[in-house]
Amino acid sequence: MPFKPTDFFAADEQSSLSDALVNGGSTDTLQSIVDEQDQKVTDYATKYLVDPKRRKRLVRSLVFFEVYAKVGPIPDQHTATFNAAMKELEAIRDGKFPDLLVQTPVDPSLASAPGRWGSKRKY
Repeated sequence: MPFKPTDFFAADEQSSLSDALVNGGSTDTLQSIVDEQDQKVTDYATKYLVDPKRRKRLVRSLVFFEVYAKVGPIPDQHTATFNAAMKELEAIRDGKFPDLLVQTPVDPSLASAPGRWGSKRKY
């Protein structure tokens, strides 16, 4: 499920951050930043099934860091959570979390097998 800026920011905060991005000369929108950071999490964790709450926490940390990096000084708390999220993503990528299930691709031959319904063979 794709995230939206409303998943991370209140309406008034979205407005002020969007204005700050434009005034700072950035061509990025809040949505594009959210999409990029969501894709980053997907890239690191593509092999594993990540719990939606964990995924949202990781994306949030990356989004806050990226937004504040573009609009002004990055608060220390966002730098710390970004660094922790990146370490966790690297550990996920490297398979250091035994609680994560490995995604197994569906065998393509299963989808193209001829089916039988009832007693007559279908071609």
